[in-house]
Amino acid sequence: MRVPELMFLYLLLGVGVAVASYRHHGEVRVWTTLLWPLWLPSLLADPAARYDTAPAASTTSARHPAVARLEEVLMAWAPELADTVTALQRGLDDLEARLTALQAEVARPEHDLPSLRQAATREGPDQPVHQRRLRNVEALVALRDRLRDELATSLAHIEELSTRVQLARFRGGTVEGVGRQLAELVAAIDGTREVQQISASSPPTTLPS
Repeated sequence: MRVPELMFLYLLLGVGVAVASYRHHGEVRVWTTLLWPLWLPSLLADPAARYDTAPAASTTSARHPAVARLEEVLMAWAPELADTVTALQRGLDDLEARLTALQAEVARPEHDLPSLRQAATREGPDQPVHQRRLRNVEALVALRDRLRDELATSLAHIEELSTRVQLARFRGGTVEGVGRQLAELVAAIDGTREVQQISASSPPTTLPS
């Protein structure tokens, strides 16, 4: 092939690269046509690899160490029960989220119990209001403490169940028995929704007319 033919082919390929560049960037660059061998690799690269460098978000929450251990022993003996661990983790996530929200609420400066108690003992026309506010905050604190105890108890039950699974595995126990106990534990954790029962755990108050 002669030099003029090679130059024509080179420019023809350059025009093709320029068209591709226009489709990607909305403009034609002269140097893209002339130096298309330098520009072509970037056009051939995966657009998602060039522009989306953020790691993909995980679709599942991280396993708590106690839950991860239970999942491990279940996979070694009764893998058909391992899916229940996801529901168990969801229940723990919900419990921890509500506990975190309550802890943040109780820690607000206006909920300082010593200050509220002092205001509730000060005589005056607004004393009943301060007393009701004190009772409300004390109910929040008690609720926070119950959720914290509930979380600690749930984790202890999960750790105990892991050892029970191991015992059933080496003693020749039944999968059905462990599955029933696991389902009961999931139901117990999922049933701890005291946050939705604040009105039931604190005395009703009546706003003054």
